[in-house]
Amino acid sequence: MYSDRLAVPFAVALVGFVAAPSWGAGSTPSTPDLEFFEKRVRPLLIRRCHRCHSANAKTIQGGLRLDTRAGVLRGGDNGPVIAAGQPTASRLIQAIRYGGAIKMPPDSRLAADEIAVLVRWVQIGAPWPNAPSKDLSKIGGDEGFPLEERKRNQWCWQPIRDPRLPRVDGDWPISSIDRFLFARMRAHDLHPAATADRSIWLRRVTFDLIGLPPSPPEVTSFAADTTPVAYARVVERLLASPRFGEHWARHWMDLVRYAETKAFESDYTMPYAFRYRDYLIRALNADVPYNQFIREHIAGDLLEQPRRNPADGSLESALGTGYWYLNDGHHGPTDVHGDEVRVFENMIDVTSKVFLAQTLACARCHDHKFDPITTRDYYSLYGVLASSRFEYVNTISPDLLTSRRQQLQRQRERIQRELSRIWTTDLRTLREQLATAQSLDPLQKLEAWRGLLERAPGTDSKPLPRPKGSSLAPLQPIADVLSSPADRLAPSWQKWSQQAPSKPRERLGGLSHESFGEWLAAGTGFGDQPMVPGSLVLARTGEQVVRTLVRGPAAGHLSSRFDGSIKSPMFELGNSVSVRVKGRHARVRLFVQHYELVGQGVTTGNLDQQVNSDQWVWITIDTRLWKGLRAYLEVLHNGDEMQVVMLRQHAAEHADDSYVAIDDATLGGPRQTVTVGDYVQAWRIAGSAPPSQVAAAVFVVDRISALLARWPQEGLTTAESDVLEALLQCGILAATVDRSPAVESLVKVFRAQARSVPKPIYARGVTDGHGRDEPVYLRGDHQQMSPERVPRHFLAALDTPPFSGSGSGRREWADAVVHPENPLASRVIVNRIWSYLMGRGMVASVDNFGEMGARPTHPDLLDHLAHRFMRDGWSLKQLIRKITLSRAYRMSTRPSAQAQRTDPAGVWLSYLPLRRLPAESIRDAILVASGRLQRRMFGPSVPVNLQQTIPSRSKPTDEGPVDGNGRRSVYIEMRRNYLPNFLCAFDLPNASVTRGQRSVTNVPIQALTLMNDPFVIEQAHLWAEHIVTDSRSLRERINGLHLTAFARAATDAEQRKCQAFIVELAKQFKIETADAGDDARVWTEICHLMINRKEFIFLVGQK
Repeated sequence: MYSDRLAVPFAVALVGFVAAPSWGAGSTPSTPDLEFFEKRVRPLLIRRCHRCHSANAKTIQGGLRLDTRAGVLRGGDNGPVIAAGQPTASRLIQAIRYGGAIKMPPDSRLAADEIAVLVRWVQIGAPWPNAPSKDLSKIGGDEGFPLEERKRNQWCWQPIRDPRLPRVDGDWPISSIDRFLFARMRAHDLHPAATADRSIWLRRVTFDLIGLPPSPPEVTSFAADTTPVAYARVVERLLASPRFGEHWARHWMDLVRYAETKAFESDYTMPYAFRYRDYLIRALNADVPYNQFIREHIAGDLLEQPRRNPADGSLESALGTGYWYLNDGHHGPTDVHGDEVRVFENMIDVTSKVFLAQTLACARCHDHKFDPITTRDYYSLYGVLASSRFEYVNTISPDLLTSRRQQLQRQRERIQRELSRIWTTDLRTLREQLATAQSLDPLQKLEAWRGLLERAPGTDSKPLPRPKGSSLAPLQPIADVLSSPADRLAPSWQKWSQQAPSKPRERLGGLSHESFGEWLAAGTGFGDQPMVPGSLVLARTGEQVVRTLVRGPAAGHLSSRFDGSIKSPMFELGNSVSVRVKGRHARVRLFVQHYELVGQGVTTGNLDQQVNSDQWVWITIDTRLWKGLRAYLEVLHNGDEMQVVMLRQHAAEHADDSYVAIDDATLGGPRQTVTVGDYVQAWRIAGSAPPSQVAAAVFVVDRISALLARWPQEGLTTAESDVLEALLQCGILAATVDRSPAVESLVKVFRAQARSVPKPIYARGVTDGHGRDEPVYLRGDHQQMSPERVPRHFLAALDTPPFSGSGSGRREWADAVVHPENPLASRVIVNRIWSYLMGRGMVASVDNFGEMGARPTHPDLLDHLAHRFMRDGWSLKQLIRKITLSRAYRMSTRPSAQAQRTDPAGVWLSYLPLRRLPAESIRDAILVASGRLQRRMFGPSVPVNLQQTIPSRSKPTDEGPVDGNGRRSVYIEMRRNYLPNFLCAFDLPNASVTRGQRSVTNVPIQALTLMNDPFVIEQAHLWAEHIVTDSRSLRERINGLHLTAFARAATDAEQRKCQAFIVELAKQFKIETADAGDDARVWTEICHLMINRKEFIFLVGQK
């Protein structure tokens, strides 16, 4: 950075500034802070500062280097430039804000989001890795990168072992888990804590497995069960509960940053996001093997044997891919390619952390600073994503749709044959009349034909009358011939015969009426080949049989309920791109650099165009703003059902008259696809003219008959299909249901069959495009790319070959993740499950197994469980069963005196950590206590309640009830800008990044929420009303209160306190003490008090 205006080097100007960053004294930055630096700060410094302030600068301006930790610590010629933790006091921040005399960079001010990145960096202490920095100007290969050394020295890359069970003394261990833990305890001179009370264990395991408290009857039943299988019986009941999937789905939703809106200023709603949540619940309840679960997430649309719902055969596997595009989304970004970089980085970050616990996104700008992950690994996965396409998946059983499609195809063919028979008969009769006529009277008597003849002689330029919404240009040549008087017949014939047909034109992506070319169709609607010219689209209702004719790629022509999209190959944008289409309720979309929110924003609003015409129309999209970028076109049947909305939930209605067809696509503006010469050729106007008007009429009738003779055999040209459609539109070929009893019957059956096709049930997902390798973006800058492309492959550290298929490579990537020789996937999920159940992971950094993460405290146990997990068929429920039935899981949360002295953090698990319930379980437990919990599963989310929320342009207009209709928290709408207040108070994540372990705070807002939130007060009142109607004694009701809240009866002390409180409340409410037990106001206060007790929201026993 250098200012010609001031002629003063940046660092020299910062005279007298001496405060050094906090890490200069040797403190270690946190892993998230280092991730932030590597992903956000370093790329920015490289892009905007290194030209003048790095080793590669021609002259290091002011002696300031911003490419090394030492350089930033030292500062410029006159001292440091950063005051760690104090952005406003840092002259670096002052300069980039243009707030004083020094304004840097001098050539152009940083964008607001770039300034925010540097401000945050300084605010968190300006973290910088301690590792020496390599020359970042030579990114693009891994030459010199110590991959094998790092792989050899880091624990997580070593093969999974099957360690021998430790030999231990005593009878405490009852499982292999206990033996490993006990051996580790004894090695640290620790003993296991006492076994928790059975009621404590029951409450713990019930919340852990289904996220709800045990009911009083369940507490009583378990207390009475003294058999050796009592614990196992409870675990089996909970694992089989439908509530299991609801609870564990929420864990997974944290990992994949689940939300239903896009955040930022508009917070657009993502259509059908909730169906991914429902997929998770079903998959977890069904105990889908985890390796299959991973495959479904990464490449569920590509599996050779996709999983189906056993109840109705609907698709399940493809829904897993819905997690890819759960990212947030900018509103009309000015740099669309830069937005792709941001979105893909998020996808790569989430995917690598969720399944591998690796920070792959840290290799975007350079090889990873600590782990055996290269920049080429990053851009390999980037290429996989760039070769994939966002897609809406219809989950209805493909087998059912295929069967109904074939049924409708056969019925349509019957209708076509019957119409052809009727029309042929009509034409034969007309020809017979013309054969004996001396004039065109037989035609004049027919209204449709009369429309062709009512033209003044000699006015060849007069256009043919057009019914509203029709295109009758194909009839112009014969209309002119038939309306010409005898002396003008030959000249008219000659004029038309001289019109030359058009020459074939190349369409975008090799699209044609015979082949999709390089376009890729998804869903059942488009089938596996284009429609031949003249294909019928039958009317769904009304007297008309035929709606229109189509050709080329088409969907919805049999039924609107057959879903489909078709996408072009990627191409480089010029000034514009055009598509010739017809249809109803369809969309033409242009995805520039995979930008998802087409149709939204000032700059990208024109990228989504509606198709709503039964005539061929050109749709042209101006692309000058993105000239030189890459894009693909999508034509989306039923596209109106996938429209992103703002301020409300997505709730589209299916339109039964929808269909779409594509005739042409080209770079540039519209062009003439069928010319007058083509129509002349279709009519066979050539050679000598007919001798009379009658002869000309006979010629025309014979030509129509010839077209009809070839029509059922599907042998028409493009122009001939236009002729046939024009004849239908003007009524010469009349097609109404009353033409014959056979037509009426056939159409009735067809329409009934069409209605029997289930309406589409859409979900978000992805589909494959054509495989494309991406270059390395030098220093993470998409405007500077390496000349060579990176072959798509899995992580180089695992020595997998490049992908050889023609598709995206997602299937190969998924297979590599779950390959038995990959030591990461099984270890990662075992550690996650362990952390959810035991309070902390054996690897504390559950999302990072790399060098900057924690090392395993129990490596042998981790490998033992990971090995057995794979051997047991990757069953999550079996793993949970093993952990919850261990002696360790039964331990108390009370540490021994020795553990308090030597292991206060509980690292060696001689006792279980005290755990607060997750936010959802707290809310759901309140609903259970009040009796309001509704156990209905699945479906659209309940709109979020907007109590005490601030207004903004993205505040939704639809507000949900305070109690969320009594639904479990997993079914409450997750709007990124308006997350549920109650859940946020108890540390609901913000749905932007992977969160394998939630923060657990202890802040005043939590106590205030439990005391004052309208939801809590309302539920306390409902709970009280149930108690008032209870006919049992006061003591029994108090016991019931405690059983509901804490899964145990009240102690004698609690009985006394509660009864004393009732007496006090009676005084406050000025009622007789004897009547207080039947007063809802009294019990409301008591129930409210119970909710506010620590034991209600913690997994803790009685003190």
